[in-house]
Amino acid sequence: MKNVILNKIMESRNGHYCHALEVSTIYELENVIECILCEFEGEKIESFIEFFNSITVYYLNDSELTEMDNESQEEEVYNFNFEDSIKQNF
Repeated sequence: MKNVILNKIMESRNGHYCHALEVSTIYELENVIECILCEFEGEKIESFIEFFNSITVYYLNDSELTEMDNESQEEEVYNFNFEDSIKQNF
């Protein structure tokens, strides 16, 4: 299956796109999902799952958190399940 949403984004931005996210929280990930779901409203759920399962996610430390809290947030971000979140919001 070709990555329909990724191809549409690449085309609309003339190839100027990096398929990665830098986030500090699960909340930020959920907001990105919601924005993409709204932007590509007519697409199938499988297209969204494929798009997000192929994206690279990087955790950004929050300078206001302790090291332990940052480690906990980082673990949550890297263990986030895009498919489950998309299915809940689709």
